[in-house]
Amino acid sequence: MAAFEITADDSSPLILYSPACAWTDSPSNDSSAPLYSQQTWHTTSAQGASATIRFNGTGIWFFGANRPDYGTYNISIDGYSVPGNAQSQNASFQQLLGGQSGLVNGPHTAVLTNTGLGTAIDLDSIVFDTQIGNADATITSTTIDDSSPDITYLPTPGDWAPENLQGCFNNTLHLTQTGGAQAQFTVNGDAVAIYGTVSPEQADYTVTVDGHTRAFRGGFNGLASSLQVGALLYFTNGLASGPHNLTLTANPQQRGQQNTGKFMDIDKIVVFNASNVIAPNDHSGCVKPSPIAALQSNQTQKYLAWAQDRNKSHSSKRLNAVTIGVLIAGIVMLLLLITLAIVLIRIRRRRPQRDDQHPKWHIWLPATPKLPMQAPLSAGISPWTPLVSKQANPCSDAGILEKGPGYPLPTGPNQNPFLDDARLRLPPVPVLSVVRGRGKSGDLQPPSVPVRPSRPATLDLPVP
Repeated sequence: MAAFEITADDSSPLILYSPACAWTDSPSNDSSAPLYSQQTWHTTSAQGASATIRFNGTGIWFFGANRPDYGTYNISIDGYSVPGNAQSQNASFQQLLGGQSGLVNGPHTAVLTNTGLGTAIDLDSIVFDTQIGNADATITSTTIDDSSPDITYLPTPGDWAPENLQGCFNNTLHLTQTGGAQAQFTVNGDAVAIYGTVSPEQADYTVTVDGHTRAFRGGFNGLASSLQVGALLYFTNGLASGPHNLTLTANPQQRGQQNTGKFMDIDKIVVFNASNVIAPNDHSGCVKPSPIAALQSNQTQKYLAWAQDRNKSHSSKRLNAVTIGVLIAGIVMLLLLITLAIVLIRIRRRRPQRDDQHPKWHIWLPATPKLPMQAPLSAGISPWTPLVSKQANPCSDAGILEKGPGYPLPTGPNQNPFLDDARLRLPPVPVLSVVRGRGKSGDLQPPSVPVRPSRPATLDLPVP
């Protein structure tokens, strides 16, 4: 659908201020009035004070000022809330306070609430987006002046007086003091807006479209402290094709009374229409719609800039949060690793050493010849034969076993056959020495340990 924007100034009766006594319209002692839109604004310092608007559209944005003595606020759209802060060291005006786009085209409720304690906020204007027609449609608007013969004033034309007022459309308007006086108009369009003035003497009023009535409060309820022109009195969209009957009724509570002292006026009526534009046929015979440029006002551009800044701020906060989380996780992991290392070291120190960790004690045997396979006995000679010198005493040191012929004994320290044979590592064998003794006569006696006798000769038995 084709989109366009509607602006409601802070003094529009479409905005409901609650409580009314908590809001002040354009304080006279504030020299910043020329910096506000239409030089008007509503401000409050009461915590919980709110400004509510009901609208038909797809997006809405609140505009106000940022000032040193301002504080926090909250914007709620259909129950979804977004916080904000209007405090600023340097005052700036007509700033975007917040809003939302991309809503489903239809009725919505938006609320601005002061959440600060002892701090103020203000509202300058509200802009909302709305749609009519098709996406490829173009929007046209037609303005009907209050003096148009298309408007019927009841009960009689005399109950409505034409007035000249600077700042109004064509500098004219129609007003009435008669309770229940009406202005009727037939609408042929997709949307319609009614504009007029607001003042402390403005009466309540109702607007009825095709039998559906909506009531609004007038400026005498504290909405306006002075006369303000160009205020949006009513807006509706989504009208079906064909004529629609519109009726504005002034001061319905005092119907039939004249000179009530409460005024109601009409400045202009704006009718919006959406029409499709078809481009000329091209050479292929196909009909192509002409491109429609997107409608973006200065307020929309401000909104987009505000949304980008807000997204950057949220991204920065998320990035900072992620960075802090990673750092904390790294520190915790490092502490856990250090703790685990200390525990393992203590367990290792307390655990008894395994057998393979103790020093090995090897039993080394004296050099002993490896026992070879004995050769067959022959001639009654044993392979081991004591060789005793004829001149020496058989019990002397010469009584050493020597290997028989054909079996040379290994000599030298590096020719020990048992050094590398782990299977023959036996307990050490005591070395037998020859002990000499003396008798009564002082002569040497035979050793106490007998010498191993020679092996007897092999018997040659007869073969049977």
